[in-house]
Order: sequence, then structure tokens, then C-alpha cells
Amino acid sequence: MIACIRAGDPSPSAASVAETAGVGLRTVFRQFEDMDALYSAIAERTEFEVEPILAAPFVAKGGRDRLAEMLSRRAQVYESIMPLRNAAALRRHQSDVLAAGQARFLARERAGLKAVLTDRLLSDTERFEGLALATGFEAWRSLRQDQELDPDTAERIICTIVDALL
Repeated sequence: MIACIRAGDPSPSAASVAETAGVGLRTVFRQFEDMDALYSAIAERTEFEVEPILAAPFVAKGGRDRLAEMLSRRAQVYESIMPLRNAAALRRHQSDVLAAGQARFLARERAGLKAVLTDRLLSDTERFEGLALATGFEAWRSLRQDQELDPDTAERIICTIVDALL
């Protein structure tokens, strides 16, 4: 399913998944009892792939430099997971698993931002919420897909917005 989504089909059928995997349709359903089980497996694999990037210790020492390092990591992760996040968004209203995954993702974004901000910025609710919006996946998706900007330009724009908010 991941290969199908990354190849441009945001909502592949079970038959398409089976064909891409080179197995029979029944094999797909033997592996996963329902679509939520498949969504859970995809989420686990995706989290496993991006965890080393997000959990790596920061090299930067200062607050602004750590924030810049976090933004660079997010750009890398967001670019990698964008097709999967977009596909999940199509089905989130039909799946408790996908809805819960979205909630975990948003909580992790906010926690990552809180980890690099000063107490002064954390106590400024409006500024924090602006930074959360500017550094979140939806900002990345909008710049990359809606505005059709390349990854480097999208990252520079996000950094410019963050600098203005700081």
C-alpha cells in the first residue's frame, strides 16, 4: 500500500495493493483483518522510519539554532511522509485508527516545538500558536502542493516566517 501511495495513488484498492505486492488478493486480507489493521501497520512503519531523524540529539547549542535544526529535520520528514499523510487525510473521517494517528502526529509536532523554544516564547500563547502553525505539516503541504514550491524554497519560507514571529 505504501508503494501504491508513493507512486501516486492516494487511495489504492486491495486489488491494486495485491498486484503491487505480487500476491493474491486473499493474501492481503490474510495479513490484515481489516483496513484499520493495514493503516496501523503503515503508521508503525512510518514512525519507525522517521523516529531516528526526530529523536537524534541536537547538534546546535542555542535556542534559535536548535529551532533551525528542528525545521530542517521537519522538512526532511514532511517531504518523506507527505504522500502518506495526504492519503490518510482522505480516510481519516472513516477510521478511528487514522483519526487517532492524526491526534498523535499533532501532539508530537507541538511537543517537538516546545522542546526547542524558550520559556518566554512558550508563555506567549499567540506567538506559540503562530509558530506551531508555521512549522506544522499543513504549512509544508500547502507550500509544496498548493503553491507548487520546491522543498528548498518551502523550507526558506518557513524559516522566514519563524524569524518574523521570533
